Amino acid sequence: MPRWAERTDEERFWAKVDKSGGPDACWPWVGAKDRYGYGNFFVKKNGKKYMEKAHRFAFEVTKGQLAAGMCSLHDCPAGDNPQCCNPAHLWAGSRRANNADRAKKGRSAHLIGELCPSHKLTEEQVREIRRRCRDGWDKRVVAVLFGVTPQAIGQIERRKLWKHIE
Repeated sequence: MPRWAERTDEERFWAKVDKSGGPDACWPWVGAKDRYGYGNFFVKKNGKKYMEKAHRFAFEVTKGQLAAGMCSLHDCPAGDNPQCCNPAHLWAGSRRANNADRAKKGRSAHLIGELCPSHKLTEEQVREIRRRCRDGWDKRVVAVLFGVTPQAIGQIERRKLWKHIE
């Protein structure tokens, strides 16, 4: 029998979590991690091994099973820490909440607004563009003033671009 089969999943899991910082600190996963820093943990189900995210497993063994479509999200006091498995830092959220949280922390594959490295405008400029469009300015004039195309001005006005800005 393989060594991993001799202990329960929970025993194997907590052996790979560093709790030395105390109950309020992050508890980093010291096992294998993916390229984004999240812990990978193999659980046994029906005699087979399945990969699960370490923080999700920590949530489920301490707070209960996550409902279908729900995610385990991090709220670490020291900042964004994908490897943290402290249940006190984990909360359940929808996929939409997870995507918003990821974008807010700058880990989104689709960065928006000023978080996007190739942004040409600031949030304040976008507000000013919308104000000028409401006031009847010609899109071509606004485009020249802000160094973008008239098409971009139209998309900003219609909230196709920078839709997260009021």
